[in-house]
Amino acid sequence: MKTISAIISIIAGVLLLTGCSGGSTPLKDLADVYAEMADNNQEVFDAFQAVYKASREEQGLLQEKAAATAERIKGENERLADKAAALGEKLQGKEIECQASAALGIKITSATFTTVKAQENMANIVITVEADGTPDETPYFFFMNGDKVIYKSVAGYNNGKITVGFNLTSSKGAESADMARQIADTRSIMLVTKSEYNAGAASNEVSAKAESDQVEASEPEPVYQGGDESDSVDAVSADGVKIEKGANIIAVLKAAPEVYYEYNADSGIWAQIGNVAIIIDEDQLNQKGTEFISSILSDIELDIAFSVDYLKPDAKIRNIEKL
Repeated sequence: MKTISAIISIIAGVLLLTGCSGGSTPLKDLADVYAEMADNNQEVFDAFQAVYKASREEQGLLQEKAAATAERIKGENERLADKAAALGEKLQGKEIECQASAALGIKITSATFTTVKAQENMANIVITVEADGTPDETPYFFFMNGDKVIYKSVAGYNNGKITVGFNLTSSKGAESADMARQIADTRSIMLVTKSEYNAGAASNEVSAKAESDQVEASEPEPVYQGGDESDSVDAVSADGVKIEKGANIIAVLKAAPEVYYEYNADSGIWAQIGNVAIIIDEDQLNQKGTEFISSILSDIELDIAFSVDYLKPDAKIRNIEKL
């Protein structure tokens, strides 16, 4: 018969193995809070949608129920926002496992949560990656759960540091909840090249720089850190809108049915229409636009509330990239 101490040792070993393979991930607690807030917002949306779809005789009662739901959710989300803020403070300064593909030509030394600004509708998160060597090109990143890529986007490189920025949101209801739950499963980060990003997986290819120190170094990236020649285009159509170099940016953005904006300190504003991005340099912004950009505290911020009112009237499209 096993002794009590032996049994305890076995249980401890099982718990240790469980913690390595299925325990909590770095972002799980915070992401779960935003998923819950997003679910709450979806409940409010559905309640008011029921009012609009109901017959006139039913709308009065349903309107009262929807208002009561909204009031209840408001209180719940305020409580959850306080919880998110506390979790954000706790997460800041923590490290997360990070690797770089061989093709990127660097060796990671650390990856730390340096910005975790958690509020009711959104958490702005930046992970700063320290590395030996300089990336051969603009880095992109995968959020990984084992071998599975669960989220990917462009990273930033400035002053010898790589920044990985992303948001957790609650404003888009079920869509935000699904995204938060995906990100909650993140166990590590993989930094990759753009070709690997497009392929959705890191390759085993070793960069020329890593193979030989005698290979001539690639030219440094310009301020615009868009794609290579295969992805940078002079003219293209997306979502029924013609986009071409030299066209007025304001006119093109106003013609688009939907535009998604991101900010990258290295390249400027990315205005995404369908699978095409217009990269807007900061010198094309007016005073209001400059003030707006100055209010962004991180090097990378997604889903920003950018407006065509922030552009100079004569701003022209200079760079177009197919995503």
